Amino acid sequence: MAYERYADRARKDGYRGVWSYVATKALSDWALVADLDLRGKRVLNVGCCEPIDELFFARQGVRRWVALDLSHRMMVTARDILTAELSEVLARRISLCVADAGHLPFADGTFDLVVSFSALEHIPDPAVRKTAFAEIARITRPEGHVAVTVPNRYSLFFFCHRRNMRQGTAEYGYSCLYSPRELRLTLLEAGLRPIRFQSEMSGVADLPSYIPSGRVRQLLRSVGYFGERIGYLAKRC
Repeated sequence: MAYERYADRARKDGYRGVWSYVATKALSDWALVADLDLRGKRVLNVGCCEPIDELFFARQGVRRWVALDLSHRMMVTARDILTAELSEVLARRISLCVADAGHLPFADGTFDLVVSFSALEHIPDPAVRKTAFAEIARITRPEGHVAVTVPNRYSLFFFCHRRNMRQGTAEYGYSCLYSPRELRLTLLEAGLRPIRFQSEMSGVADLPSYIPSGRVRQLLRSVGYFGERIGYLAKRC
């Protein structure tokens, strides 16, 4: 299993120290929830893997943060990383759970926010992926938030993804690529209302106010839809 193999690497030299990866993650994943006040909130991370999100959000004052992954070995590694790199007080705020995204072991409406950053696309079975989105909606409280990012079918990196999967060199094995429209429809079908789109290229949309040409402004606003990692912040209906 790809995640089992990655556990050893993450312990030594994972992505948390790679500035380019963390920067891209900040511009896509974390930007989705940047305007949410997480103090006192209950948060679940579906598909934790290397606990980069946990290292960042541990200081945001969350009431409870649960990180979930299918790989027991990866969760052992995650706990070792958190213990080594966080203070004891901060590390205690984070609980780790081994479970399947297609059957989340929590009651309806348990969490104020559920995030899943570049994780659900690794579920090979389309029916299980669909169930995972529905499960995420189920355990989110009414009017609570969900933030999901996935790889973009329309990205310039599309061919790299396809080549790596074809050659068997993809780091995490299978990866389903989504278009922005497909992700939006998937969220709606699960009972989640998308309220904000984001990719690492969405910042380009801030430029049009400085550009006089209407056509150029319109073009720049569309650039975000071609980022490598796309996502939506959504509300539970």
